[in-house]
Amino acid sequence: MRSARSGPTHASPSDSRRPKQRTQCCGPDSLRSTAWRTIRRACYRPPDGRPPEQALTYGVAHHDDSILLCRIAPEYPGEGRWTLPGGGVQWGEHPEDALKREVFEETGLELGTFEFLGVDSRIYWDEHYQSDLHIIRMIYRTPLEGEPEVTEIDGSVDEVRWVRFGETNEISVVNLVPAALEIAGIEQNWE
Repeated sequence: MRSARSGPTHASPSDSRRPKQRTQCCGPDSLRSTAWRTIRRACYRPPDGRPPEQALTYGVAHHDDSILLCRIAPEYPGEGRWTLPGGGVQWGEHPEDALKREVFEETGLELGTFEFLGVDSRIYWDEHYQSDLHIIRMIYRTPLEGEPEVTEIDGSVDEVRWVRFGETNEISVVNLVPAALEIAGIEQNWE
């Protein structure tokens, strides 16, 4: 589990004298692979006019027989469905910092330690760009305790709660949830 790191340095896009980006790996040595190079590039808009790739971070928080899930707010893609706490990595933001920020905004809980688990990479049709969008989702194990409460006003989630695994077949979840649980090695039957 990690709780601290030294941050990356990022060059200004307009400063041609500095390297485009230097990033310190945030996970196991195996991340210095093609997958990690893909994640580093995920913050850039392709020069040929394609929509940008989107880098996202999500936390799998579970204890006993429950998992922490957030309900997507109205007027957001997937509204009314449940997802993991997390979201987009902003320009120049380290994925670990994005994870801490997103988890706090969506749950009100402070993230201490966490562990990188893996990457879920998919291509989706994006209505806004009217083209494919490459989504790169970094999945972390995020031990959290306490009663969650959404702290972000007018954010992408409107409810957060611990959901018992027995209830998961009664709610609608986004495809991220079963994919992340598989990466985390948590067996659950999603129908």
